Amino acid sequence: RGGVNKKQEETAPSPRVDAEKNVDEAKVGRVIVDLKGVGVKYGNRTVLKDITWQIREGERWHLQGSNGSGKTTLLSLLTGDHPQSYTQAHLHLPSLSPASSSSPSSSSTTHPYHTHTLHPRKRTPTAHLRTLIGVVSPELFDAFPRRHPGMTVWEAVVTGFGGGFVPLKGSERVGEIRVADEELGFELSDVEKEQRRREVEKWRIARCWDVLSALGPRAWSTSGTPETERQFAARRFTALSPGEQRIVLLMRALVSRPPLVLLDEVWSGMDEGMICAMRRYLTQGGGVGEGQAVVVITHWDEEVPWVGEGVRRFRIWEGVGGVV
Repeated sequence: RGGVNKKQEETAPSPRVDAEKNVDEAKVGRVIVDLKGVGVKYGNRTVLKDITWQIREGERWHLQGSNGSGKTTLLSLLTGDHPQSYTQAHLHLPSLSPASSSSPSSSSTTHPYHTHTLHPRKRTPTAHLRTLIGVVSPELFDAFPRRHPGMTVWEAVVTGFGGGFVPLKGSERVGEIRVADEELGFELSDVEKEQRRREVEKWRIARCWDVLSALGPRAWSTSGTPETERQFAARRFTALSPGEQRIVLLMRALVSRPPLVLLDEVWSGMDEGMICAMRRYLTQGGGVGEGQAVVVITHWDEEVPWVGEGVRRFRIWEGVGGVV
């Protein structure tokens, strides 16, 4: 991971910072993630100690810390991937409520109908976390399957609706998506189910084209004749450059409009045109909505798309963390 900004290391954060007071003053939305007194140890070695942090809808966070400070471990707790996330006394993560569906509400065509509640990790299904948290990270880039036979850009982006790695059935053709029965709820009649299916599929297809338009080659290519969104969507994921693969993984993280988005070293491997397109989409182009929370993990202030008082900071220092 990259170098460390000296200004960020001059002072260690207090292990106890009243994050809740600061959040209330910001008048933002509901809590998405709630950590109180969270810690991680391997034998006698303490990696994280007494971490207290609350993330709410609408917030923009910059997670800071030097190499080895515990940022990656904290990120794996937020996603529920760390084995010790199951044993924490107070690590509450989002879970889909019974009324939820990865679809627009009946009165909106621009926002998904993600209704979540908070539960301890051991009571939160992993599938719910994959749906409610969009992630871009070096670990995801290394793990994302590149050997799946013929996976296209379209199929890779569509996996963002469920957070999985395997192309969803019904997304084999560019411009098509099929919503499975289990996503629609069992309380609906057959007629209602088909109506809901059409609504969800229409919204998802529109979202895919939205991210492909905003972050596809026409937004950053220096070629005089860049690929169209449909041409790019039909390309094999394995045939893309590392920078193009990373921008597709960002599309995947944003496409379902999850309540929480985690961007860890998101600019790595991208050229200037890609970075400009991403900044523009995140800050001005509707990439994330006011009701979504975003955490950017980077050493550098200038890599955070948002500036000024709208960005809050959480710093890790030798395993101890706090709001700064």
